[in-house]
Amino acid sequence: MLLAYLNRRSKAEFDVSVIVPEGSLLIPELMKTGVKLYPIQNIANRSFHRRAVSGLLRIFKEMRPDIVHTHAAFSARVAAKMYGKCKIVHTRHSVFDQAERKKRFPMKQILGFANNFFSHVIIAVSPAAKVNIVETGTKPDKITVVYNGVEPLEPITPDERDFERARWGLSPDDFVCSIVARLEPEKGHDYILQAAKRFKEELPQVRILIAGTGSQESRLRSEAEEAELSNVVFAGFVDDVRILYGISDVSLNASYGTEATSLALLESMSLGVPAVVSDFGGNPFVVSDGIDGLLFQKNSSNGLFNAVAELYQDRELYNNMSVNAYGKFMERFTAQAMAVGIEGVYRGLLDGSKRN
Repeated sequence: MLLAYLNRRSKAEFDVSVIVPEGSLLIPELMKTGVKLYPIQNIANRSFHRRAVSGLLRIFKEMRPDIVHTHAAFSARVAAKMYGKCKIVHTRHSVFDQAERKKRFPMKQILGFANNFFSHVIIAVSPAAKVNIVETGTKPDKITVVYNGVEPLEPITPDERDFERARWGLSPDDFVCSIVARLEPEKGHDYILQAAKRFKEELPQVRILIAGTGSQESRLRSEAEEAELSNVVFAGFVDDVRILYGISDVSLNASYGTEATSLALLESMSLGVPAVVSDFGGNPFVVSDGIDGLLFQKNSSNGLFNAVAELYQDRELYNNMSVNAYGKFMERFTAQAMAVGIEGVYRGLLDGSKRN
């Protein structure tokens, strides 16, 4: 998301610098964007660290920013507040099922104070993310929704499609459903494997391609092997999702936690790949059920199976959804649209229309 914004930013209007953890894997890519980088310690794995606050404060005093835009680092919001000569923007990227105690006194007031006091504007990447933090005390009028955006992927050629499918043991006639996500519990891969058991018996031409790594990789691979799920392919880490989505018929998302506006879904939509997604979090704001994809009830392998089966069996429906998915991407989810939204927030703060 950060790289997509930086490549589309208004260079004539905004002089952007980026603070990153020392040794960040983003640094080589960030250098290509031409921004000034400040690698520092103590911000890699903790949202708040007192040493990070002092390091960030030194940078702010040197840089003298008009706006500090933070993401995961609460340390940066505290340091910006201490600096006192800038506006603070915070982006909320995730959606959670909030614990009831966080929606009641006193936790609601504490959490709400942290967001309200340490931010002038909060960007929510989905309406679901806005609802999520309003539940825990953030003022609604402090929040602006700006959807994530990505650059459209370049379509692959028919020859590339056949070659790449063969490389993964897939035939030209297979109906390939892919998921690009961390292999973590909340991403719902267990439900995909459960659905794969039914596909193997009832719709053998449906194949599942799982890309990504994570703490659940070993367990998921073992379970697929034990169940003899020959229709499931684990691709591991894939550095070129253009190829993966280019060989896919459907994009899957089975999340039941943390999902706001999935970049993987947006990338697949840019190639006109319809999606089958859970109804959790921000997914319903990306995929319109029956228009450009299908929704199923979260934690339901049967719901996932039925949605994929519907697309597999109804080619006219599939083709319509493919056209609509691409159209919605171009209208709402491009990197350019995101950059315009973010810089609209910046301008509002700089011209005084958002003063708190």
